[in-house]
Amino acid sequence: MKKLILAIILAVSSIVASAQWYARPSSNATVTAFLEGRSAVGSLPRPSSTAQESGTVIVRIWVDNYGKVVKAQAGSYGTNLLDRSVWAAARNAAMGTRFSQNMDAPAMQEGTIKYVFWAENQYNELSVNKGAIKFLGIPIDGSESQFAERLLDKGFTYSRIYECYKGEFNGKPVDVYLHTNHGRMDRVYVSFPYTSEGEVKVEYNNLLSQFEKSGKYLAAEANKTLTDKDDISHEIAVNSKRFQASFHYLDPDKDPKDFMNTFLDNFSDLLTEEQLAKLKEVSQKALDTPDADLETRQAEMMKEMEESGLFKSDNNKPDPEQAVRFLKALLDGMNSAIDGTVWFMIHEYNGKYQIGLYYDNIHNRPHGEDL
Repeated sequence: MKKLILAIILAVSSIVASAQWYARPSSNATVTAFLEGRSAVGSLPRPSSTAQESGTVIVRIWVDNYGKVVKAQAGSYGTNLLDRSVWAAARNAAMGTRFSQNMDAPAMQEGTIKYVFWAENQYNELSVNKGAIKFLGIPIDGSESQFAERLLDKGFTYSRIYECYKGEFNGKPVDVYLHTNHGRMDRVYVSFPYTSEGEVKVEYNNLLSQFEKSGKYLAAEANKTLTDKDDISHEIAVNSKRFQASFHYLDPDKDPKDFMNTFLDNFSDLLTEEQLAKLKEVSQKALDTPDADLETRQAEMMKEMEESGLFKSDNNKPDPEQAVRFLKALLDGMNSAIDGTVWFMIHEYNGKYQIGLYYDNIHNRPHGEDL
């Protein structure tokens, strides 16, 4: 079905570190503890208080050799919740935390516990759209804590130092960073390990091939395979060139005919009502065409649309202004109809290279609502 959609679009376009733990949320707070060289014993207690606003409370702790928290002080650097009742609840939870024994540690070893609160109404009401773009099968939607809980179930661990999740993805150890917009998940960024220029070319091409063959995505542009002739270091350093590839994600459960109508409605200012209706009619026929007959049907589509006056013949003088308006409608149509984008690029740092992979839920990205 994605081949059909792509054919129609093409036809139309022809015109760590140790001692880091994460407690899963069971109420409206997530908990991260850090005590160098030592691990938590049992589950991390969560505050009993319900926050009226979302935010963070950092509690500074002092732990004895036996693993008992003997002192706790809420409100350390990084705290942005000012509700003292929430501070008190966080301190009480911290006092109930236990760590492993270490007779070689300082008699009063200092550490921190980070409590991230979600306002109760926000936490409970952030439903997850099952049709959203997914990372490791997890919809990139809902709250960060909802997503993080499922990521932990996949075997990832939280790093307080780097504020990311560490685990394995596509056969590589990766760092995963989560991003939200107005409390909703809108991006997952995957940072692959640094490697040599030659190796990063291989990884880039492998990733490109995997996305093209997955059947879940449509290429958003003419993605180019890297060759031995591509001098990445020179192009990035001298020409500031970006080596990247991108793909569109379409909800597999979405009716392709609804998708196509949404896409074509963006051409309403460029076509008459009759022309737009004809374009929709031709597109709907194409969606019912078997893959084996796709090439033949595509040629028929072009002929029908040209006969309907949708396209000018090659003998007619081109209209640059109309072409620009058409291209804008094409891009707006894609953005309104797709459900997400996946793109990746090569980053360079001190002569080493890595791939950064981005999964974006475009419905949750900023759309100028704060302007």
